[in-house]
Amino acid sequence: MKRKIRTKKILLLEFGVGFNTPTIIRFPFERRTMEYEKWNLVRFNREYPGITLPSQHGLRIMNDWETIKSLEMQNDFQNRFIPVSEDVNDIINGLL
Repeated sequence: MKRKIRTKKILLLEFGVGFNTPTIIRFPFERRTMEYEKWNLVRFNREYPGITLPSQHGLRIMNDWETIKSLEMQNDFQNRFIPVSEDVNDIINGLL
């Protein structure tokens, strides 16, 4: 990726991406946000809003906001990631 993109402030919005094909959007969004300290990720997903972490049994999803914030991750990823499990329609209607 070009250096110019890496150093820009970027907000990635991810809507409803699950685990049918996580290597196309979900995993790259997490990876890039961890790598580039000016990037932020907001994930809207009712079932799997959290981050994907490796475990002894493959991958696990950590959905608990407080636990995510307490982790020490590359480039303070935990402070630039916002998981949203509420219905997006409800959020938009609340904003209007």
